[in-house]
Amino acid sequence: MSFKELTLVFKVGRFFALTPSSVQPKSNTVLQKLYTLLICTLITLAVIGSATYKKFYSQFIHIKVAVCLLSDSLLFSLIIYTMIVQGLYRRKVWNDFIDILKRTEHLTKTQNLNKIVPYYFEFLAVNLIHLSFSTYVVAMWSKINGMRFLREEGITVIQVYLKLFCKYILYVLLKMLLIRYKGLKNVLLLSLEQIIRNFKSNWSDETVLQLVKNVQLLMCVLKKSVDIFNSMFGWPLFFIISFTTIEIMNTIDDALFHSSELGLFHMILMNVASVGWTFVGIVALILKCQALYQEAEEIVSLSYQLQLLCTDNSVNENLKIRQFPNFVIKNLPKFSAANFFLVDKSTILSMLATLGTFLIIMVQFSSK
Repeated sequence: MSFKELTLVFKVGRFFALTPSSVQPKSNTVLQKLYTLLICTLITLAVIGSATYKKFYSQFIHIKVAVCLLSDSLLFSLIIYTMIVQGLYRRKVWNDFIDILKRTEHLTKTQNLNKIVPYYFEFLAVNLIHLSFSTYVVAMWSKINGMRFLREEGITVIQVYLKLFCKYILYVLLKMLLIRYKGLKNVLLLSLEQIIRNFKSNWSDETVLQLVKNVQLLMCVLKKSVDIFNSMFGWPLFFIISFTTIEIMNTIDDALFHSSELGLFHMILMNVASVGWTFVGIVALILKCQALYQEAEEIVSLSYQLQLLCTDNSVNENLKIRQFPNFVIKNLPKFSAANFFLVDKSTILSMLATLGTFLIIMVQFSSK
């Protein structure tokens, strides 16, 4: 994957103060810092005003109040953290991460990345789907509650879109890392095929050792990129996963006990679309993390194959080859949500289990 899609995301993201202004290594200007602080201040004031209009959900039972306030807090924390921490204080880390992506760009050339659809298609599709859904929700609730809905939920609609944008940033970066791990796997696979094909004639010990050295170097570089990703986006991942779980639970509870004004058809359509769209987004992120880990595991498998091919080498060379799989295993990529838990496909089941438990509790309290 080239930098075209990332450049597009940065161009749009800088307007929302969520990303650097470009993929080029630059420091933030005073004007950019003031703009970020202005956006954060406006969002903070709007959230406070919205909470005041809603009277902090005083009309709900205590468990529902806690869930709503937690949902609002997680959403607000995600937006402000992304703007302040990543926008103002992590520019050097951003530069280091992008520099690694550029240094490993040659790994993308081992794959056929030519696509029929343009690079911006996915970005446009995601935004159009979200815009259509948001317009429908705002229109329906504004028809019922008028301006009261905009006063109470207008800033939430904006924050939900910013959350979507944060998820898309992570999705693009994970895609770029995934393609590089696939490229490294292809390099090792093609080299193994060449060694097997020329087993009796042209390959030498030096060739194998140079291959091992190159793969080890690239594994270290890519592992460093994953570590940087965790340090930059560990908390955003935690906020997104936590908010998604709470929001789905809240949406289901609203559908069961607080959506009678909508009518049956609109209630079903709106809530199914809301839960589905929210869940699909987080599942896409989690599966990208899992796919990246699986690619790295295949590199481990190929390293063992290389070890088996080189059993007849000299003692020193054989020792280096035997250490190669262990080195790869020690540098497997792992994604963490602020060091609270690892992000892999088991996270989906954990979310569903948490969702089911809290939903049962909320239904019991709401039905009393």
